[in-house]
Amino acid sequence: MAKGKAKQEKKEIAKTNKAQKNESRKLKRSRNPGLYEDGFGDLNAQLRTLQLCTKDIAGDGNCLFRALSDQYYGSDRKHKEIRQEVCRYMCDHEDDFKYFVEDDRSFKDHVRCMESNGTYGGNMELVAFARLFNVNIKVYQPGLIDYLM
Repeated sequence: MAKGKAKQEKKEIAKTNKAQKNESRKLKRSRNPGLYEDGFGDLNAQLRTLQLCTKDIAGDGNCLFRALSDQYYGSDRKHKEIRQEVCRYMCDHEDDFKYFVEDDRSFKDHVRCMESNGTYGGNMELVAFARLFNVNIKVYQPGLIDYLM
């Protein structure tokens, strides 16, 4: 019984952390709404200071996996393979990911949906990719502090 309670507490902590992060984003955006009008705001300027730049990737639901393929292999053509490898990794490490599934669906449903071409990936998939390929991923967002996975 204690194990089940610990799992539930871990899930509640994850939900609370997500809610706090969303509230923080809303507050930052309300303080400077012009920064977020086009979805990129001042991201390009932010990246230029780091000698980085954005790259256009097709926004077809495969964009996360296309971007990962582009950065890892130099081309977005392996996005389908990366999607499948990431989903397989998540299944093989279910205990690491199952508490972070959103939208009140099961972990297996999440992975089954994620295996489908055109399904948008998120933070869980970024973490799975980083662990699977043993790389660090740094996420940049306009006007927000970048974070490392």
